[in-house]
Amino acid sequence: MFIRKNRAYFLLSGIMVFFSIQAAIAKPILNIQQWQTTNGIPVYFVESPGLPILDIRLAFDAGSARDETIPGLAQITNMMFAEATSTDNADTIAAKFDEAGAIFVNHVDRDSAIVALRTLTQPDAMKKALDTFQAVLTDPVFPEENLARIKNQVLRSLEEDKQDPAQTAADRFYQLVYEASPYAHPVSGNAETVEKINTFQVKQFHDRYYAASNAVMVMVGDLSTSDAQQIAQTLSQHLPQGRPAKALALSTPQKKALREVLPFPSSQTTIMVGQVGINRQDKDYFSLYVGNYILGGGDFASRLFETVRVKNGLAYGIYSYFLPLSAKGPFVIALQSRNQKASEALSITQTVLSDFVKKGPTSAELTAAKNNILRSFVLRLNSNDAIANQLVVMAFYHLPLNYLDTFASKVNAVSVSSIQQAFANTLDPAAMTTVLVGQTQ
Repeated sequence: MFIRKNRAYFLLSGIMVFFSIQAAIAKPILNIQQWQTTNGIPVYFVESPGLPILDIRLAFDAGSARDETIPGLAQITNMMFAEATSTDNADTIAAKFDEAGAIFVNHVDRDSAIVALRTLTQPDAMKKALDTFQAVLTDPVFPEENLARIKNQVLRSLEEDKQDPAQTAADRFYQLVYEASPYAHPVSGNAETVEKINTFQVKQFHDRYYAASNAVMVMVGDLSTSDAQQIAQTLSQHLPQGRPAKALALSTPQKKALREVLPFPSSQTTIMVGQVGINRQDKDYFSLYVGNYILGGGDFASRLFETVRVKNGLAYGIYSYFLPLSAKGPFVIALQSRNQKASEALSITQTVLSDFVKKGPTSAELTAAKNNILRSFVLRLNSNDAIANQLVVMAFYHLPLNYLDTFASKVNAVSVSSIQQAFANTLDPAAMTTVLVGQTQ
C-alpha cells in the first residue's frame, strides 16, 4: 500500500454491503439507534449482544486540515491525550486502563481526530474504564516534558519517512495536487514546524476543536439502548460546548499536467498519478466507486492490474482509488515498477486510464464488479470494530441513517453510461499530476 495507516481509515468510506433487496426492505441491515446528547453530540449506537465488549469512538473535526500555519499540530495534540490529566500521569492512566482490561486508541487523519475506547461490559471493569476515559477526554493537561517526548517521537517518524519511497511519493503528490490548501501537507507535519510546537499551541488547538459541537459519537456493544444513552451523556457532559469548525473550501483540479521525478536509491520506481477527486457528498459517488472497482480497485480483477501486471509484467502491484474527504480528496493510481521499465509502465497506465474515461467499462465488467462488491458485505460487517468504523464514516460525513440499507440498490442502479459520464465529469487524463520516486531510466 502507498498510503499511511491513518489515511487508510478513510478507505472505509467505500463501504461494500451484501444483502438482497427483499431483506433490506423487510429489516434494516443494522438496527442503528440515533440520538443527541444534551449538548448536541450526535450518537450512533448498535446493540451487539454476544461478546461482553463495548466499543466507543468520538470523532472530532480536528484533523490535519485544521493545522493552518502549524503542520503537525493536530497530530501532536491528539497524541497528547492520555499523557496526563489534572490528577494522573501517563503511567497511572495506562495502569488504570490495563486493570480494567480496556484499550485506549487515538489517531488523526486529514479530516478527523479519533479518541476511542474498547472495554469489557462487566460492571466494575466498565466503570473503571469509562471513568478513566472520561478524565482523559475532558480533563487533559499537557506537560512540557511529555510534549517534548511526543515531538521527538514524531520527528523520528518523519526522518524514517525519508527512507520510504512510497511515503516520499505520497507526501510530494499531496503537495503538488493541493498546493496551499489544507490537504497539502503531511498529517504528521514537517520537522521545522513540529520542533516549534509548544504547550500553548496544543492547548489552544484542543480547546478550539475538541468540543461537543465539533464531535460525533459511535457506540457498538453488549448494552441496552438506555444504558448506552446514559454512558454517552456521562462521557459528554463535561466537554465544552465550543462551536463547529468552519467548512473547508473545496479544492479544484489543476488545469495542466504536472510531472516530477525524485531520485531514490532503489531498484524499483514508485509511481503515483492522480488529481483532485470528490468529497463524500458527490452526486456521482456510486458510479465512481463502482467504476473505480473495475478500473483499479478490484485487485486482481481490475483493468489496470490485468493490463499492466498480467499482460505486460511491468508492475509488482497497481491499484486506484477515490478517497472522498470533506473538501474533495484525491483520485490516485499507485504502482511500483523496475526502474528500467517505469516509463513504459507509466505510459500504459495512462493509456488504460484515458481509454476508461473515454469509453467506460463493458457490461460484463460492470456485472462482475457489482457481484463482487455486494458479496463482500460479510467481510465488512463481521465484527464490532468493523461496524464502529463504518458508523463513524456515516456520522462524520452526515450520511443518511439508511445508508447501509440502500447501498445495494444504489450499486445496482449504476450503469455503463453513468460510469462513463461520472468519470468524464470528474477526471481529466490530460491534467494528471505524476510523481516518480526512484532511479527512473
